[in-house]
Amino acid sequence: MNTSFKNRVLLIVFTIILVTSLCSCNNDETSDIGDNDIYTTSISNEFEIKEGTYQKKNSEEKIVIVDQNHLLLENMDYEALAEKYRLSFKNLNLPFPDDAAQQLKSERYFTTGKYSDGNKLSLRIFDDCDYNPLLGYYDDDGYSLVYLKEEYFLIDSEEE
Repeated sequence: MNTSFKNRVLLIVFTIILVTSLCSCNNDETSDIGDNDIYTTSISNEFEIKEGTYQKKNSEEKIVIVDQNHLLLENMDYEALAEKYRLSFKNLNLPFPDDAAQQLKSERYFTTGKYSDGNKLSLRIFDDCDYNPLLGYYDDDGYSLVYLKEEYFLIDSEEE
């Protein structure tokens, strides 16, 4: 009886160690990710986006994909965009830059990621902020993207 009890305890301990080690296998890859980096993606999850100019229908608003890491917002209401982001940052208790509208006018860094519900872009919206909100979705056909629920269509491509 004593040996049987000892074997059960050893089996339970071994099972706990095995489960713990299996659960922590992926933690090595993500251990450097901070709490505010939940929208960033790993390199293996990235995809290429067509470089060029995307424009909102019946509007002068444009998103220019400069290269695979940088974009530029053109002809936007930068004050309105800054206010929209200000509210989001306030809800998340994150600091918000005083020159937000000015920063939105300059080139921004973005990353891409493939998710189960589609390809998405994550925008480094402000220089001194580690929070990267989702920019939007990128169509699989490569000819449109969505920014703040507005669709922009490729009108001029560097690849053509």
